[in-house]
Amino acid sequence: MNCKIQKSKLNGRITCPSNKSYTHRAIFLAALSDGKSIVKKILRSNDPYIYN
Repeated sequence: MNCKIQKSKLNGRITCPSNKSYTHRAIFLAALSDGKSIVKKILRSNDPYIYN
């Protein structure tokens, strides 16, 4: 099967239950976006600070 994906503008809002994996994905996808992104209600944990 061949699939062709074309670039298009995407606009909207999504709400997901917060957990560590979803928080990382949301921040990563926001960083990749061209426009303005707001990530709210992120899960705060000590995991990112373990390696300091």
